[in-house]
Amino acid sequence: MAEEHAFINRLVSPGFKSRVYGWGRIVMEMDRVTGRSCPASEDSLRRVLGSSTEIRLLAGSDLPHVMAPLQSLQVQAIQALAAWGPKHRAVIEEFAENTESETLELIARSCLKRRRGAKRP
Repeated sequence: MAEEHAFINRLVSPGFKSRVYGWGRIVMEMDRVTGRSCPASEDSLRRVLGSSTEIRLLAGSDLPHVMAPLQSLQVQAIQALAAWGPKHRAVIEEFAENTESETLELIARSCLKRRRGAKRP
């Protein structure tokens, strides 16, 4: 497991609140995870989708545009897993069914629908 996977896994682990990070660092590590389809990346993204941990940011840090930090990471996870193929469909569908966020549910379902449409000739 590479450093970026360990970082994201710690960040979304239950009870991990001892450290705060700048949003730029979190985005950089998440980009590294989503940039390469491999078992470690897939595992990290599944952890992101399954997390309900509050992500604390450094005072004065840049902020995600519209959503809470975890929700922003969950959108990235959904998009990456959907792009990596149908074997992740069940994980995304489960997330869409169980999320309390209507916005995240719509994004997940949209990614699945778009992916399904991309497979047709």
